[in-house]
Amino acid sequence: MRMIRSQQPERLVEEEAPKTVSRPSVSAEAKVIPLTAGIYAVKYTKRTVKPVEVFGATFPAMQITALHCTVEKPKVRILSDEVETSAWLTSPGDVVILKVTDDDAKVLLTTYRPAEYEKGGMKVEFVKISQRSEDVTPVQPQVQPQVEPPVPTVRLAAHIQNVGDRRIEPGQWAGAQGSRLRIEAFSIEAAGLSPQSLEYMAIAANGGQTRWSPMGAFCGSKGRGIPIVAFAVRLNGPAAEEFDVVYQGSFFDSGPGEPFKNGELCRSVKDKDPLESFIVRLVRKK
Repeated sequence: MRMIRSQQPERLVEEEAPKTVSRPSVSAEAKVIPLTAGIYAVKYTKRTVKPVEVFGATFPAMQITALHCTVEKPKVRILSDEVETSAWLTSPGDVVILKVTDDDAKVLLTTYRPAEYEKGGMKVEFVKISQRSEDVTPVQPQVQPQVEPPVPTVRLAAHIQNVGDRRIEPGQWAGAQGSRLRIEAFSIEAAGLSPQSLEYMAIAANGGQTRWSPMGAFCGSKGRGIPIVAFAVRLNGPAAEEFDVVYQGSFFDSGPGEPFKNGELCRSVKDKDPLESFIVRLVRKK
C-alpha cells in the first residue's frame, strides 16, 4: 500500500500567549482588642498614606467586628450603624460608637490596605465615654452640703470650607464669625453623657435634611461643597431632665442670631443663608 503525501504544505500557527491583566489586590491585617464594660468612641483620626481605589472601594479602610456575640446576649453593640455587630471606618473623622456590656468583651479590628503598601496608614483611637452604671460605687450619705457635679463641657468639631476638619476647644465657637467660610458638617461631644443622650441634625442649602445623629458622629456632608443653613440639638433621657442645651449660629448675611434651645431649629432670618460659625453649651435647669 502506498502512502500519498498531501501536496498542501504544512502551516505552523504561532499561538499568541494569553495576555495577563494586572489587577490591584488588597491585603488585610487583624488585631483583637479586649474591652471592659462602658461606652466607647472609636475615632479615625489620621491617614498617613495616599488612599487608593480598589474594586470601587477606597483603601485603606478598617472593619470593626464584635466577637463572641449572640443576638440574645450581645457583649458589644455598635450604635452608630444599622448593622449592630460590624461597622467600617473609611475616612478620617469617621466615628463608631460601641456599647460594651461585659468586662470580657472583644472586638476585631481588620485593616484592609493596597497590597503594595507596607502599612495600613490609619491612626485610630479608642475613647471611653462613660462607665457602666453598676460599676460605680454608691456614695454614702455624709453630714455636709451636697455639691452639684459640674455641667458637662461641650466640644465641637466642624468641616469648614477651604479649611477641612477642625476640633474646637470647649466654650469656643466653631468657625469664625464674618469669615464667609461655610460649615458643611459638624459633630458634638459632651463629657460624661452617653451617645444617646445628645443628638443633632442639619438642613443643607439644597433642602436635604439629615437624620438625628448620635454624639460624636459627623452630621452633614464633606467634599461636596454643600453648606448647612440650619441645625438643631436636643437632649434625651435623664440629661434632658437636668440640663437645657443652648446653641447659637452666625450666618453669612445676617450674622449672629438669637440663641435657641432643646431641639428648636436655629436658622438665619434670610432664606438659605449659609452657616459660618456656631456654639453649643449645656445649662443646668433651675
